[in-house]
Amino acid sequence: MLQLFSDSRFKDWQKFGMDDNDPNLILKGDNLPIMEALLPDFEGKVKLIYIDPPYNTGSGAFWYHDRRTHEAWLEFMKERLVVAWKLLSENGSLFIQTDDAENAYLKVLCDELFGRELFREHIILKSSTESGVNAVNVKRGERLFKVKEHILLYAKSKSFRFKPFFTKAAFNFNYKYEVLPKDNGFEIKNLSKELSKEQLEKYCLKNPKYIYSLEKNIKKAGEKFKAFASLNKEKGIVESFENSFGRINLMYDGGVLVPLNERIISENGQNYFGILSSDLWVDIGTTPANEGGTRFPNGKKNEKLLKRIIEMASEKGDLILDFFLGSGSTAAVAHKLERQYIGIELQDYAENDSIVRLQNVISGESSGISKTVNWEGGGGFYLGKFES
Repeated sequence: MLQLFSDSRFKDWQKFGMDDNDPNLILKGDNLPIMEALLPDFEGKVKLIYIDPPYNTGSGAFWYHDRRTHEAWLEFMKERLVVAWKLLSENGSLFIQTDDAENAYLKVLCDELFGRELFREHIILKSSTESGVNAVNVKRGERLFKVKEHILLYAKSKSFRFKPFFTKAAFNFNYKYEVLPKDNGFEIKNLSKELSKEQLEKYCLKNPKYIYSLEKNIKKAGEKFKAFASLNKEKGIVESFENSFGRINLMYDGGVLVPLNERIISENGQNYFGILSSDLWVDIGTTPANEGGTRFPNGKKNEKLLKRIIEMASEKGDLILDFFLGSGSTAAVAHKLERQYIGIELQDYAENDSIVRLQNVISGESSGISKTVNWEGGGGFYLGKFES
């Protein structure tokens, strides 16, 4: 990537890690002129942008400037979003995380900049718990616990599609049929007739490959499918049916056998039942204080959250941009998920800086999503400074 830079204001390059071919970049300086300087080389090449900008809370608890006037904050965001949108590829997407302070105004601003038709989702994230020092304010009736944050999702094109994903849920005991392939067809067994509910859940989650539920509501299916299902019901056996998309479905008793395996969520060697997710994300949890080997107060984002967003809207090798990098969560997760990345950050946070975080990642640190993705270390990145 370095050879692509046509702007001489990128200076003092340092290499971290072993692979000289690593295209990952951490850039230090003001994000607006840096993004403008990136345009000649990277316009239309960024697949995913995630940002966690200053929320403009007026608080002094953050390590960055968080006390702009409302009008100044909107102008600050507008200038940067206009340039960021140019960097985004035609099949790319933009995720912006905020809290209540400016979210509604940010939504209106983005609608004006990008077009309301390119707004895709308003995700509500449960980011904290109903406890702590604010309990006294709740008891006084002054305000409720603030446990949510907002993520706005905009797509560069109406044709954008995210990858569906599942979230943990209670086991669905309709998944009770074990279907085993045999030389002359299939053998089907209703496990609920042999096992207690506790045994059934444990067995199915441990052995999901051959477990199915039976869906008999096929009213929306095509006529060819319905005709096959009708004949299948009379036979009382498991049969294969290839639909118009080339997918093989298993049929039984006039219905479709739905595989459990595609709903399984695996974390740290444990399987869980999953359901298709909504725009209410309550399963992420709070960020462990020392995740990534850095202690970034009040602003560090959960690696599990970034994993979901990055996997939802990109593929391995795609380019990810975060121009409010902070402690480096986006870059750390992108690195572990084999994406390319550009991170931009003005501040230096000493032992809590993104550079330290990424050096820990290269060394194979085991926090965050490391165990889930079997991260063992490796790779590298370049650090460059920008002079306005």
